[in-house]
Amino acid sequence: MPHRVRIEPSGHEFEVVGGDTLLEGALRAGLAVDYGCNNGICGRCRARLISGEVHRIRHHDYAFGEAEALAGAILTCSTTPLGDVVIEAGEIESAGQLPHQEVTAQLQEVRPLGESLAAVSLRPPRSQRLRFLAGQRATLRVADLPPLELAIASCPCEEMRLEFHVPRLSDAPLTSALLDGGLRRFTPITVAGPHGDFVLDRNVDRPLVFVAIGTGFAPVRSLVEHALALEEAPRIHLERLTTPPHGAYLDNLCRSWADALDDFGYRVSVHPTEPGVYAHYLDELAGARIAPGATVYVAGPRSLAEPLATELEARLPSVSIRLETVGCPA
Repeated sequence: MPHRVRIEPSGHEFEVVGGDTLLEGALRAGLAVDYGCNNGICGRCRARLISGEVHRIRHHDYAFGEAEALAGAILTCSTTPLGDVVIEAGEIESAGQLPHQEVTAQLQEVRPLGESLAAVSLRPPRSQRLRFLAGQRATLRVADLPPLELAIASCPCEEMRLEFHVPRLSDAPLTSALLDGGLRRFTPITVAGPHGDFVLDRNVDRPLVFVAIGTGFAPVRSLVEHALALEEAPRIHLERLTTPPHGAYLDNLCRSWADALDDFGYRVSVHPTEPGVYAHYLDELAGARIAPGATVYVAGPRSLAEPLATELEARLPSVSIRLETVGCPA
């Protein structure tokens, strides 16, 4: 039976099911609660129990002071609720609150998404997760190869998996090593970050429109999955603009979101190249897809994403535009 948890002072609520910890329940609900090792050592996930009862289900080495213990201090990574509870806990309110981190993860899977694009999955160690917000980037380093900065395509709610959409780049040897099988499973890969502020507002109460151009879908996927994990998910419209050579990769995933959710719109278009067609596309997008007061997230190669964001801002002064440029071909 799920138990209800409320976090003060934010008022955010989530459910914990089965034998999950408070931290696991909060992360699955898309909440950016503060934590560190998730292993009962650092104490960064400490919180104060205001009401209700909890049970410690994991050992932890972190020691509370006498005053903290008397005040109801707990570690959210080690405890589960026995009923509905209220806790006082810290939450990340902006990208700037996250410290720079370096995590040595292991290569788990390289899954082709096309002839020159793959989804690369990494597994961080249990004692050292990468804390990030949906939409942010990280830098990958392997041995003496030049580092590569990419958007994180997975949701922070998947704490034991990091996914990146890696295109083949002629000036980035690491992309060839990953796509051509030069790196074996379990190869250690250093992940440094997070970088960027292409993130959701802390309190999402406006319709969201995502415009993903080419591999700009990587940060957009992270943002969409984070938004869907929130208990009160906002109305979402996802616009995919395809360009060679990758097309609308992971199209079935997007269609599954649209099929399962009433307030989720999805459309795929070929990125218009002729001025007249481009103007018509903008008219249609601005007039029929973007609700008044929406927040619009545009991600893609700089040469395509910047002009589109600029045009939308001029046409729709009442909406908020966020822009993320990916440093690789579409």
